[in-house]
Amino acid sequence: MKLVEVSYEVGNKVGGIHTVLASKAHLMSKRFSPYLLVGFYSPQKSPREFEESDAVPEEIGRVSDVLTKDGVVLHYGRWLVPGKPPAVLLELKDIWGQINEIKYKYWEWFKIDSLESDAWFDEPILWSYAVGMFLKEYLGDSKDTVALFHEWLSGGALLYLKKHAPQVPTIFHTHATMLGRVLANAGYDLYDLIDRRWADPTALAYKHHIQAKHLTERASAQNATVFTTVSEVTAREAAFILGRQPDLVLPNGLDMSVIPSIEDLSYKHIVNKRRINEFVRAYFGPYYPVDLDNTLYFYFSGRYDIRVKGIDVLLPALARLNERMKELGCKKNVVFFLFVARDGYQVNPEVLRNLDVYATIQDHLDEFMPQLRDRILSDLVRGNVPDGSVFDEGFRYELRRLMLTFRQPRDALPPISTHVPAPDDYIANRLRELGLTNKPDDKVKVIYYPAYVRPGDGLLAMNYYDVITGMQLGVFPSYYEPWGYTPLEAAAYRVPAITTDVAGFGRFILSQYGEFARRSGISVLARRGVSDDRFVEDLADAMYWVVSLPRRERLERKIEAVYMAKNADWAKLIDAYVRAAELALHNSS
Repeated sequence: MKLVEVSYEVGNKVGGIHTVLASKAHLMSKRFSPYLLVGFYSPQKSPREFEESDAVPEEIGRVSDVLTKDGVVLHYGRWLVPGKPPAVLLELKDIWGQINEIKYKYWEWFKIDSLESDAWFDEPILWSYAVGMFLKEYLGDSKDTVALFHEWLSGGALLYLKKHAPQVPTIFHTHATMLGRVLANAGYDLYDLIDRRWADPTALAYKHHIQAKHLTERASAQNATVFTTVSEVTAREAAFILGRQPDLVLPNGLDMSVIPSIEDLSYKHIVNKRRINEFVRAYFGPYYPVDLDNTLYFYFSGRYDIRVKGIDVLLPALARLNERMKELGCKKNVVFFLFVARDGYQVNPEVLRNLDVYATIQDHLDEFMPQLRDRILSDLVRGNVPDGSVFDEGFRYELRRLMLTFRQPRDALPPISTHVPAPDDYIANRLRELGLTNKPDDKVKVIYYPAYVRPGDGLLAMNYYDVITGMQLGVFPSYYEPWGYTPLEAAAYRVPAITTDVAGFGRFILSQYGEFARRSGISVLARRGVSDDRFVEDLADAMYWVVSLPRRERLERKIEAVYMAKNADWAKLIDAYVRAAELALHNSS
């Protein structure tokens, strides 16, 4: 079976769809032949993950010549993800001069109102128009190649084919509706709206000034040969907002074959927790000691979407957990990392200074260790028990000097953030309002990390997956989450996770395990129909449950998480894409 898969994120990482496509590409190559990906060429990002080829297939070269005349540059090569599938990336050049004419065409063809659109609409619609031209030329009169389009950003290409090559079988796959995400962030009770249908979706799109994107998405869903989505949650949402019930649900997955074994993950946990320990010791040590032997590491990772990602309920739940652990005299501590990347934030100079002095102390110890070893051995072979004399006065003096340099003023508190937040930063301000300011007696301490974790960042200096393998719990209390890769990734990497029953992945786990999943390696908390205040208490309860588990039971939950995550292995899920393509061929015949 032949397939062309189109996404703005092929060779152009923007969000979670990049993970979907990259993680399944090699399996798609095995199920479809030929298999070709089509994406957007970004001069800044694409060269890092796309290897252009000088050997361009004759058919693609012919189409490239046609597109060049219209101001579009075609790049052919291999996408540097597992399997290295062939890909075509389209770069927008002189075609920008046709933007108003192209937008008018979509109004004329499908009544897409883009009079108030901005660059966030203009670039995708221009690119997808160019993709439509490419596919029309590339596929010709073919009726046996299915074209699969992800999200509204590629919808313009589907609509172009509908107008100019209607014989091509098409699939429109939505990962989330534009309007659903906007309404969730705006504080609407989205699920009540879907159930009772008390407003017109298009009117709401105009009210929130996203009509161009919404109308493109709606037209794509209604004009596709087959319409699909990622989860039961999004299927109900799409039926209401886009006016068409999806034909199939195609769940997202991970390629479990590339994830280390449980034994390797156990080793990685030890190594990476030790590295996190060093960071935490340097972060808090200048102010007061932290008992790392009784400290658990929890984390959240996601976009700065306060309502959608559940940050608005997570922070008060952490405050409630802190209160409870104090009230009950809990011996353990929780250090909670908030990995929420923001643009333009500078690293906190105080944090850098503390890390730098700590590194100097480490270097000084490392330099002295060979001498110390020799002195201890020398005493032992003489039959003497080593005492404090093995440390010479010069070494002691330098340690005292470094220790005094390391210490911050007596009343100072550790920063709540690795970076300097903007004055209006919700997370930093809310943490202060809730009293989560890293006081010595706080049982829950927070590190707000508003940057992407990466080696060489001067802070944790680790990649994301190494960081999470050093953790004991991932917490993802989303209000709107069509799928949810972060809890799946956590569980796959042997980290218990908390998600919700309004997240696609949460619903998927409930369908597999039922009520067992309410307290397990992947805990699915009830969020639908639950007030925020009630959910805050439930989330604090769920986190305290993990805190209170004996070490042996925490280890059992880790193993449980891995086995539960394996239900979302692409090897089990990829055939759903085959069924969608077969249905598209059948419906178009």
